[in-house]
Amino acid sequence: MTDEEFDIFVEEAMAELDQKRQMLTESYGLGTHSNFVVEYENNLLTFFENERPIVVAKILPVASHIPEMENLKWFWANENLPESVREHSSAVKMLYDQTGYDVFNDPHIACDEGMAWEIAAMACKCLNAQGVYRIPHGNMHSYVLLLSVQKHG
Repeated sequence: MTDEEFDIFVEEAMAELDQKRQMLTESYGLGTHSNFVVEYENNLLTFFENERPIVVAKILPVASHIPEMENLKWFWANENLPESVREHSSAVKMLYDQTGYDVFNDPHIACDEGMAWEIAAMACKCLNAQGVYRIPHGNMHSYVLLLSVQKHG
């Protein structure tokens, strides 16, 4: 992929992600629930209103990002995670196959918040996911693809 083709790919991915985000907010209220629980080993993200589960999403973890350090680490490279989570998340290596860019093959990269969103958007486009959710963990954010989303119950 040439630099020009890559720039177009990023633009398209960001535009698609914005449309998907709007649809997920309108259809499922994502971003408005009182809390959520993420289960990386079960590939699930559940949104709650008070203690009642409202929406459940099957997820594919992409990467964790520490904004203060401008550092992104791919879930497939994070040895603190169970092997099953790392293996499941290795599907995002498809970005390297599609683009040929080394940033998609390096275990961790220098990355600001805008670039983290672009990476998540490209993964979403490449793997045809329904959207992306950014999960806050203290000073770190985890980006996960929403593979399928449905109302609970």
